[in-house]
Amino acid sequence: MYFLSRPRRFGKSLLLSTLSFLFKGEKELFEGTWIYDKWDWQEYPVIRIDLTDVDSSDIQTLKAEINNILKNQANELGVNVEFEDILSGNFRKLINEAYRKYSKQVVVLVDEYEKPVLDNVTNKGKAEDIRKLLRSFYSVLKAQMDKIRFLLITGLTKFTKMDVFSALNNLTDISFDEKYAQMLGYTQEEVIEYFDEYIQKYLQLTGLSKEEFLEMFKEYYDGYSFDGIWYDENGKDRRVYNPHAVLLFFEKMRFAPYWSDSGAPSFVYEYLKDHNVSKDELLNQKVSESDFSQWEIEDNPPHLFLTQAGYLTQRLLTTRTSLQPIYELSIPNIDARLGIEKLLFSTEQKIDLATVSSKVNALAYAIETRDIQEMIEVIKQYLCKDKFKGKKADRKKWERRQTHAS
Repeated sequence: MYFLSRPRRFGKSLLLSTLSFLFKGEKELFEGTWIYDKWDWQEYPVIRIDLTDVDSSDIQTLKAEINNILKNQANELGVNVEFEDILSGNFRKLINEAYRKYSKQVVVLVDEYEKPVLDNVTNKGKAEDIRKLLRSFYSVLKAQMDKIRFLLITGLTKFTKMDVFSALNNLTDISFDEKYAQMLGYTQEEVIEYFDEYIQKYLQLTGLSKEEFLEMFKEYYDGYSFDGIWYDENGKDRRVYNPHAVLLFFEKMRFAPYWSDSGAPSFVYEYLKDHNVSKDELLNQKVSESDFSQWEIEDNPPHLFLTQAGYLTQRLLTTRTSLQPIYELSIPNIDARLGIEKLLFSTEQKIDLATVSSKVNALAYAIETRDIQEMIEVIKQYLCKDKFKGKKADRKKWERRQTHAS
């Protein structure tokens, strides 16, 4: 019975899909893979609860959305469940009926368990109401443990003892475990082995050496550590690449901040708008593992929230066997740095993200075309509007300096 926290677009849903097919006994799908002759291909009933896209605009709508998920799961399993208004009761009935029909324990997979709370992160009253509903819903799992073969719950944020899993005290959190630190994301060796054909194609396009390419690739997309151990005892780098960025790079064959450009979730933007945060406050913070699980989601300090959101990563400063392991936070790569700077600039200057993106693109184009006047206009209007407020002489001096520098 496990819980795993990882940033968005890091493969949590794909992991659950893989486990679903494994537990359903879909052996032919795994022919030619490592696990093909190592898995017990028994078929189990699988219940998958995906809260990624549920509407949580109000409690009744959220209840209806989750009930629809349960009904769809009942249809897929071919079980008859008499659905009523009580959400937890319907979940209990679904597990019981699946167990009864198949005469086997049930596999339960939950994706983005806390998404409805995150979508209301700046509305504490509403977030608490949603948390109460989810706490009641998930409490069913503890009472049904004798009927559950395997349980994995994934999300972006770690739970607290008073959060939605307060009743599930037997859930094992593997988010920081060294054993699972490289389970999602690509290692350097995996990038080289599995994408060699694409790497060679890129080298032919650009004339770069393989060493030059890998150095750039690492700076852009590598750097994530989920156990804080950056190097093993032999000096081998244990950090992982952002899988979303890696796949898009080899599809498009050019460097770009693919992960951050895929769009910051609205809850991250709303959270930062609600907090007065600067980049300096986020970097080099010293934290312990317990820090990540002692706050309610909406009360998370910014540096912890952004670490779990994927904009920061951690490095272990002490040993794993320390009574209280201590980690230092930093930005993992260029992709994440561009994302966090855009978010912080947007919230600090009270400019929406679409406008920020538009002006960043305008500035990039002006630099590319050496349009000095346009560069100055963009920088004056957005990047330096506070710095030179009421200081015309300083502004003109700065403009002359930038013009000569260009």
